[in-house]
Amino acid sequence: MIRVTIMDEDRIRDIDEANMLKDITSMPDHIREAAEISKKVRLEGPFKSIFSVGMGGSGIAGELLGDLVDRVPVFLCRDYELPKFINKDSLIILNSYSGNTEETLACAKAALKTKANVLVITSGGRLLEMAKKHTWAFVNIPSGLRPRASLGYQLFSILCVLSNSGVVNLSTDIGKAVEALEKGSFKDKAISLAEKMKGRIPLIYSSPQYSSVAVRWKAQLNENAKIHAFANIIPEMNHNEIMGFTKLLAEHYVVFIRDEQDNKRIIERVRITKKIITNCGVDSTELVLKGSSKLSKMITAVHVGDLVSYYLALEYGVDPSVNHLIDEIKRELTK
Repeated sequence: MIRVTIMDEDRIRDIDEANMLKDITSMPDHIREAAEISKKVRLEGPFKSIFSVGMGGSGIAGELLGDLVDRVPVFLCRDYELPKFINKDSLIILNSYSGNTEETLACAKAALKTKANVLVITSGGRLLEMAKKHTWAFVNIPSGLRPRASLGYQLFSILCVLSNSGVVNLSTDIGKAVEALEKGSFKDKAISLAEKMKGRIPLIYSSPQYSSVAVRWKAQLNENAKIHAFANIIPEMNHNEIMGFTKLLAEHYVVFIRDEQDNKRIIERVRITKKIITNCGVDSTELVLKGSSKLSKMITAVHVGDLVSYYLALEYGVDPSVNHLIDEIKRELTK
């Protein structure tokens, strides 16, 4: 196996032509800029429910938001239609990096028929035009990135607006998250995990409060490394997926993501599950999250997963930026 730590720099540039690594490691700057461009955006609440609309790299911001906000229920909308129970006390967050995601635009049109409040997060496109036309609150984030590499802008723009509006109280946590990213040492851990995953199907298991992090890992492994990967939560997987280790049809590698402050029974379930899969011949790594806030733990765990997917792409010799099959679907849909 060729270690990416000593891989020739010219070869890395040949594989990563668009310099995805720079986009990944620039997340602290993205977060700071998101806080700056959204500092004057406020919403008139209160809200009894939040509906986060977005697909792919834009949709993950809503997933993470759902695991962070505990004052108001957060519902995810990854469809062409909005739920029927949206009302005047709801907030609809329309999140499309390009501003031209067809599912999100369909929901934007549906939002016009509701009395809900609307917040738009986008870099431009038709969605920004709609926001201006209908005087919706919006944050116009910088363009030029792959949607999945703009998570810092998308998530923290939402968090800052919600903080400005009194929905969440995360102002100090945002600074701590940036500090955790800048002071943390993640490269060696990510490279090691990528090498262990090579040639295996990654299975990412988390505690329920970090399910969004597991989903992010899965999606990044799909898009950057161009492989199948799967995510689930404990205890749910103990009631079904655990049986899949009885008859293994391929090689797997498991990553457990958990918090030291997880429910004690979940911590025990992770220990038992790890013991069982080890006896079934499957290797694993346990990633125990540490930090001064849940937001810091989540964003550093996300960052490690982003790096793992990047270095695994290098191991496979595939460009982490290019998503030809996704682009093919979009071309076919426009016909």
